[in-house]
Amino acid sequence: MTRLSRRIKSEERSLGNREAVKEYREKKKARAASLEDEVVRLRALNQQLMKRIQSQAGLEAEVARLKCLLVDIRGIIEGEIGVKSAAKKSKSVANETDGDKLPTFMFVRREVKQQIAIA
Repeated sequence: MTRLSRRIKSEERSLGNREAVKEYREKKKARAASLEDEVVRLRALNQQLMKRIQSQAGLEAEVARLKCLLVDIRGIIEGEIGVKSAAKKSKSVANETDGDKLPTFMFVRREVKQQIAIA
C-alpha cells in the first residue's frame, strides 16, 4: 500500500468514528429527553395518587366519626328504651301516652344535631 492509500483509509476510519460518535451522542441526548419526560409524567401521576390517598384518609376518618356517632346514638336510644322498659315493668308508667314519647325522641334528635355540629 502506498502512503496515500493509507492516509485515505485513516481519514475514512476517522470520519466513520466521528459519525459513530455523533450518532451515539444524538441517541444519548434523545434517551435523556425521553427519561426527563417520563420523570415529569411519573411526578404528575404521583401527585394524583397522593391526592387520592389524602382524600381516602379523610373519608376513612369521616366514616370512623360517623360510626362513633352511631354508637352514641344507639346508646342513647337503648338507654331511653331501657328506662321506659324498666318503667313499664315497674308499672309506674301506666298512664303514659303516645304524646309523652315524642319529647324523648326529640331529645335524641337534638343530641344528634349537637354532635354533628361539634364535628
